[in-house]
Amino acid sequence: MATFKAEVYAHQKKKDGTYNIKIRVTHNQQKKYLATPYYITKDDVTQKTFKIKNQYYIDKTDEIIKRYRRKCDDCGELIKSMTIDQVVNLITFETKTEKFDLDIVVYGRSLVKQLNSSGHTGTALTYENALNNLVKFIGREQISIHEITSKFVQDWIAWIIEQPARTNRKKRRA
Repeated sequence: MATFKAEVYAHQKKKDGTYNIKIRVTHNQQKKYLATPYYITKDDVTQKTFKIKNQYYIDKTDEIIKRYRRKCDDCGELIKSMTIDQVVNLITFETKTEKFDLDIVVYGRSLVKQLNSSGHTGTALTYENALNNLVKFIGREQISIHEITSKFVQDWIAWIIEQPARTNRKKRRA
C-alpha cells in the first residue's frame, strides 16, 4: 500500500529563502516526491529535523494526503500490483476534467511478467493466452478498462465459441 508524508528538505532552499513542501510517496519500497503549491520559511520548521511545525501548512498538506489516500482506496487490491509511477499518475490525475483509465493489455502483460518472475509460469501462461485471445478479438493492443462491459464480455465469449477448435494431436500414420 502506498504511504504519504509531507516533508521539507534543507538542501532545497530557494533564492528567496523559502522551501517547497513535498509529499513523499512510498510504494513497494520505492519513493517519489511531489511538489505542493506551498512554500514555507525556516520559521515554519523545526531547526534540527526540518519537520513542519506551522499548523496551517500541516492541515493543508493533510488535505492533499487524504485526497491521495482516497484515490488509492478506490483502486482496492489493484494498488498492490501497481508500480510507483502508476500510483503517482493515479493520485495526480485530475478527476474534474478526466477520469482514471487503465489499459487492460499493458496491465495484463506486466502482471504476466510479474507472475513469470515469481515462478507462477502456469498461471502466467493462462493469463497470457487470455490476453492474446482478447487482443485478437478486439483487433488492437490497447483496450481501455472502460470498454469492458458485460455486453463486451458476452460478445467475446460468443466469439470464442465460434472459433474452430484447435488440436495439438499429430495424425497417426498407418
